[in-house]
Amino acid sequence: MPLSELRILGIAPESVPDFSTNVNPYGPSPRAPRRNRCSVARSLSRPGVRQRARAALPAALDVAKDRIVLGNGASELLWTLAGVFTEANTKVLIVEPAFGELHAAATSLRREIHAVVAQRERG
Repeated sequence: MPLSELRILGIAPESVPDFSTNVNPYGPSPRAPRRNRCSVARSLSRPGVRQRARAALPAALDVAKDRIVLGNGASELLWTLAGVFTEANTKVLIVEPAFGELHAAATSLRREIHAVVAQRERG
């Protein structure tokens, strides 16, 4: 929500959690063992972790290996999937409001964007 709308509603912007970033504003639980307090994104970026996860997840989830995609957060996955599932001259439909990375990825890939604003009264 834009700052101007927050001000009109009498809401202090600093009181609204920022969900536009992939960061937990509260940090790890103090009850979590110290060795488990690293983020999943940091874990997946360590050498070999992603490969071991891709090897172990299919059996654990009973899913084919080619159906699993891992990434360091939603942004990386959206950019990767936009590149994989669209090609030149692809039209991309974005139902707004949406995570800004969708628009950024499609724009970067030079895809034609059609944005539709969701309206409660239209379901």
